[in-house]
Amino acid sequence: MAKERWTVLRVLDWTQKYLQEKGISGARLESELLLSQILELDRVGLYLNYDMALSSNELSRLRGFIQRRIKGEPLQYITEHQEFWSIPFKVGPQVLIPRPETEILVEEALRVIELERWDEPRIVEVGTGCGAIAISIAKSVPSARVMATELSWEAIALARENATTQDVSSRIFFVRGDLLSFGKAGKTGRWNLIISNPPYIKRGDIGSLQREIRDFEPREAIDGGIDGLDFYRRFFVDAPPCLGKEGWLILEIGADQGEDVLQMMEQLGGFKERRIVSDYSGKSRAIIAQKAGQ
Repeated sequence: MAKERWTVLRVLDWTQKYLQEKGISGARLESELLLSQILELDRVGLYLNYDMALSSNELSRLRGFIQRRIKGEPLQYITEHQEFWSIPFKVGPQVLIPRPETEILVEEALRVIELERWDEPRIVEVGTGCGAIAISIAKSVPSARVMATELSWEAIALARENATTQDVSSRIFFVRGDLLSFGKAGKTGRWNLIISNPPYIKRGDIGSLQREIRDFEPREAIDGGIDGLDFYRRFFVDAPPCLGKEGWLILEIGADQGEDVLQMMEQLGGFKERRIVSDYSGKSRAIIAQKAGQ
């Protein structure tokens, strides 16, 4: 009896139907991305090879991927891939998955760098994760020198791998620690720009997040404390001494946190410009501020 033949197109159709039955939105796209990972083809390549039969090993790997996905594991962790700033990044469960809306931080950083015309911008990213922001800036500004801090050794290893892949490892210095640690190490007053996408989700709201986020992404990367503002309270004390004269801060915020963060900065003082930046959907997405001159 002839062995059943599972072609690319048949597998795509079956996987799409199965994922839809399990409540996965965008089932066709996810089917394509899962199979692309296994066959090492892009999505166009799948359809150019629609009649190619999968091997038993390939089918077994796909079954494993599907089981992980229907249990809620993010697609990006399964494929180990996420694009950010048109750059492919390797990601895993040790890091937060970079979101498209966070690209507004890179846009603002490039705007500030162009405005200030620094010859060799000195930039810090706090909590680099997979390195998406630091690497995007380094690739966009060849003269930039970047320090990227991170508390997780596993995340640092992944970020270093991404920096090497993108050929910017010589211009990014990865440090295990946080803003306070390198401030105490005497590295104060030397940075032009400090940027971060910090944890800002209210602790009580985490349980209502999508299961992909709630159950799989690192809790320390999303938990902002009772009111979501723990990071900012510490940051606005620690950051100013680390900035050079009239240096800049760019921070991602929650959509409803802008006024609270601005008020916090007002009370602490030390900044001559403070404003909220909205993303392309009109939601408050970032705070940008400039240190007052001495």
